[in-house]
Amino acid sequence: MIKINLLLFPVHAFQILKAGLKDNLHKPRMSICGSGPYRKPQKPLEPYFKDMQYTLIDHTADFGIHVLGSDLQNVFENAAHAMYDTITDTSLLTGINTYNIQITGDDWPDLMINWLREMLYLWTGRELLVKTADILSLSEYELTAEVKADPYNPDSHSIIKEIKAVTYHDIQVYKGQAGWESKIIFDV
Repeated sequence: MIKINLLLFPVHAFQILKAGLKDNLHKPRMSICGSGPYRKPQKPLEPYFKDMQYTLIDHTADFGIHVLGSDLQNVFENAAHAMYDTITDTSLLTGINTYNIQITGDDWPDLMINWLREMLYLWTGRELLVKTADILSLSEYELTAEVKADPYNPDSHSIIKEIKAVTYHDIQVYKGQAGWESKIIFDV
């Protein structure tokens, strides 16, 4: 079994895996394993992704993400994007439909779980794939966001990984040395 610790800044996980590991497991084209420095993308990215960083967490029978952000709003936005980035190729989405979402929670971790559950419901319950999630207002007990999504089309969208649920297992939302961080585990 290969253990992969990805620090994505902000390159899509499946593209790195496909480019680096598909053809030759011993000689990846991009350095993605180990504790070495991450690479910045070679081409300019959309402004939405400029602060996004996340790491996939190896977890028994499940998987998780470790999300970084300059502030809490950025962490919540990055968590939604990281989750959808593992579900589909978000670069193929256009965000043609806009939805306003309001979520409540008992504290930061509960708010994060409820936020990501609502984001996951857009896929599992309404067959929408999220392109962007912009937090409009955020407090410890409430979040309001504008989400841009596309209806799922099997001819133009591929599903990389199905996520069954967002779990409370080891949930963390905290202020780190370089900004805010969150760790979330998903049931797959």
